[in-house]
Amino acid sequence: MSTEYKNILYIGGFELPDKNAAAQRVVANGKLLRSLGHNVKFLGVSKDKYFSNLDESHNKYYDFDTWSINYPKTTKEWIKYVTEIKKIELLIETHKLKPDIIIIYNFPAISCGKLIKFCRENNIKLIADITEWYGHNVNSILGLIKFIDSELRMRYYHKKLDGLICISKFLYDYYKNSVKNLIQLPPLVDLSDEKWKVEVIVYAGSPGGKDKINLLIDALLQIENISEILEFRIIGITKEDFLLRYNYTDNQIESLSKFSVFLGRLPHTVVIKEVTNADFSAFLRENNKTNNAGFPTKFVESISCGTPVITNKTSNVEDYLIEGENGFWLELNANKSITKMLLNIIPNSEIFRKINIDKAVFVHTNQSERTSTFINKLYEEK
Repeated sequence: MSTEYKNILYIGGFELPDKNAAAQRVVANGKLLRSLGHNVKFLGVSKDKYFSNLDESHNKYYDFDTWSINYPKTTKEWIKYVTEIKKIELLIETHKLKPDIIIIYNFPAISCGKLIKFCRENNIKLIADITEWYGHNVNSILGLIKFIDSELRMRYYHKKLDGLICISKFLYDYYKNSVKNLIQLPPLVDLSDEKWKVEVIVYAGSPGGKDKINLLIDALLQIENISEILEFRIIGITKEDFLLRYNYTDNQIESLSKFSVFLGRLPHTVVIKEVTNADFSAFLRENNKTNNAGFPTKFVESISCGTPVITNKTSNVEDYLIEGENGFWLELNANKSITKMLLNIIPNSEIFRKINIDKAVFVHTNQSERTSTFINKLYEEK
């Protein structure tokens, strides 16, 4: 069955061109869809720059037409953001986009409900790209609101859509008996992009908000003469922010300073270079619903850089990590256990420099046939 080419509008809280993991995911998915002949456009958000209207926000990225909505800051703006679709309707109407398909990325529940009605009235297929499922944060009113919104869209609205793109096996398994048209797509990459072509060797780690970086730091602090063994380069947080978040003694802070470098937030091109230059990348995550529903972009980027990964078992990473070939498993036990495992792993860096890790596992075009079938299925008679 051949695919009839479609106009696709991809909408969500991603910061184009590549300012967050969400943007990197949807752009890779957009490249995959474009490789199948579809015409893809994006409507994201802008945090750094204010736009007085949608036309002012128009840009071109990898030859995709993109627009941005101002990221909400006030309570009033947030209420509009999670309950209205006027900007979407305005963009479609004023630019005569005539989308055949709209893909919503982790979209707010009430807005999703309104968009379902809009799409049905205009004969548009509606798909959700789902990459997360928030847990309940009882310590925060905002966290509680986010939890309620997440539960409403995950358990109710998503089951009313024409199709779902699930980032993990956990999400695929959850929806497989309630949604007819599903595809499981991990984070994807385009290795032809210039940002993946770099050289040199250092040790790097690239943790983010979900990761238990403190467990890695605690374990490394117990290794004698650690500064003579490795350099731990940490992307995504400054040293000051790290020490505000976690309590360490003066002696521990002094030891930490000898083997670690905190690089803070970096442009994605620089992050890729750091990961490529590393002997290993490392991150640890709790084995819970939130992390299992997602899939670590850090893992995908590291493998795509040819850099082995040190991590623990969450989501369906086990489908891709081969112990001793492209990474090593750690267990979230007592710090001594993590320390012992790290002492067994670190000496292997010289060996890994000679191993040609398969970088193409997550290349977007590898998913072409499955994605084509997924799109075609949207138009099968029910």
